[in-house]
Amino acid sequence: GIPIEESVAKLVPYTAHTHVKDELGLSPNHQYLIPGEGEFDYVRYLKAMQAHGYHGVVSTEISMMVQRRPDYDPLATATRSYEVLSRAFADALIARV
Repeated sequence: GIPIEESVAKLVPYTAHTHVKDELGLSPNHQYLIPGEGEFDYVRYLKAMQAHGYHGVVSTEISMMVQRRPDYDPLATATRSYEVLSRAFADALIARV
């Protein structure tokens, strides 16, 4: 794939909102995950977004792949997603507003 910094540099000028999720594998043999279940580097992503002037919303996207799990719990998923992103913002030294 394309490095995060390269992708962000090209896309930030056209970005009004961004959402994140985790993923395991590559399309078409991939699985979308709850933030924190995969290996996506949220700190690196947030630092790149800030470095290129992005100051908008970052939200999570919970895929239907996750929502169809027999053990899916929306509240637990929202809590986990919030914790993962909160920690990433703190580790990236980016204040949330």
